[in-house]
Amino acid sequence: MLKRLLDYNDGEEMDIVVLIKNSQLRHNKKNKLFLAMQFSDGSGEIRGNYWDANNQDAATFSTGTIVELNGKREEYQGRPQIRIYSLRVVGPQEGYELDQFIKHKLRVKYYVRYMDDGVLILESKGKAKEILKEIEEFVKTELHLQLNKKTSYFPLKVGVIFCGYKIYTTHKLLKRANIQRMKKRIKNWNKQYRINENDLEQLNKWRQSFFAWKGYAKEAEKYNLYKTLENKCEWIDTEHI
Repeated sequence: MLKRLLDYNDGEEMDIVVLIKNSQLRHNKKNKLFLAMQFSDGSGEIRGNYWDANNQDAATFSTGTIVELNGKREEYQGRPQIRIYSLRVVGPQEGYELDQFIKHKLRVKYYVRYMDDGVLILESKGKAKEILKEIEEFVKTELHLQLNKKTSYFPLKVGVIFCGYKIYTTHKLLKRANIQRMKKRIKNWNKQYRINENDLEQLNKWRQSFFAWKGYAKEAEKYNLYKTLENKCEWIDTEHI
């Protein structure tokens, strides 16, 4: 489970997306500028100071801005605060506002997103239609974007495609296209290997690529699949590697 703002203990470092609840440009005792800030998320609020600030920083990190906060939780004069390492404005294309809309406005309990891949589990087809319509409207009017044409709803029993896997309630598999793509790559690598067996740099690139895929495949497929494909790699056990 992902940690939220107040889930961190003193001394723990964090890198999370939060809302700037309040931001004020001030002077310290040496007359240097800093931003006195209040951050918040669903867990609560906590303060932090952004040192060596300027007017541009004040405009960039103003009240109401969503940012990626990198820092460490500490205690100062008996009160929790964040030692800020860095701040980065989170753009609408990164999906944070959509996440908040789905979780808090629409109150969808079962929702997960990774990059531009998202899944919602709802109680009925009618509810799915209703939620999809509201999301389409939010994305269009608030984010000025459009959902992918592949966005749809279907019974959970047929499986959910997410992050390259076909996920069922009992197990998950790699998408067939993913497997076919790796088979073609292996065929092409073997052809190149027969032409030049001594290109060590190329051999190591193929090896790294295949074993990265193998680690990914292990999360879903049975041993026989990736072992069979590994055996098809004519260069995999060569003494060059």
